[in-house]
Amino acid sequence: MVIKYLTYQDNQLKAINPAQEDDFTQYVHISNSRNISAIHTFNPASNSAPFILGNNADGYLVSGLNADQLDGYNSIDFFIKNYTINYTISNPNTWESSSIIIPNTINTIKQYNVYTKMMNITSQLSYSSYSSFAVSNYGSLYQFVGSSFSSNILYTESIVYVVTNENDGHGIRFNLNNSTGNLNLQYSSSASGTVCTSIISNM
Repeated sequence: MVIKYLTYQDNQLKAINPAQEDDFTQYVHISNSRNISAIHTFNPASNSAPFILGNNADGYLVSGLNADQLDGYNSIDFFIKNYTINYTISNPNTWESSSIIIPNTINTIKQYNVYTKMMNITSQLSYSSYSSFAVSNYGSLYQFVGSSFSSNILYTESIVYVVTNENDGHGIRFNLNNSTGNLNLQYSSSASGTVCTSIISNM
């Protein structure tokens, strides 16, 4: 018969003695706070989340956490959601533009909806426009796909226009640079100082 003897140091006994104070600050504790300076690797045995948030932690901001994805989507997918362009007309009866870069990654098609309101601050006359179109990016060539509800689509070799109808001297059109994905929102008004607001969302 072999008898095994286990020996413990005094400070090790405190780990199983609830009457002792918590002296083991080198370990992660289940109820006491720790300041962890080491870098840990979370690698579950099967495909799953590396950790789970309980009810008391769910829905709270973790300051400094730079997540790579949100609900499985990358930040570029949300770049233009509810993006607002504000522009004031300087020169009447000319096309003036404000631009954004379409965030289409290569080999994708995205649907864009643009609601625009133009307000003449002198006469208080306003013009509202709603346009819906898709943009494709195949072979690094950006192109409009489909049509707007209130516009005509015109194609050239290097530039594509979506031109809306003009009303009371107000108008908006879209100019897409095929090679860069730069989308110009071009505004025209019969009065300087006209305030233009476009809200852009993608689906």
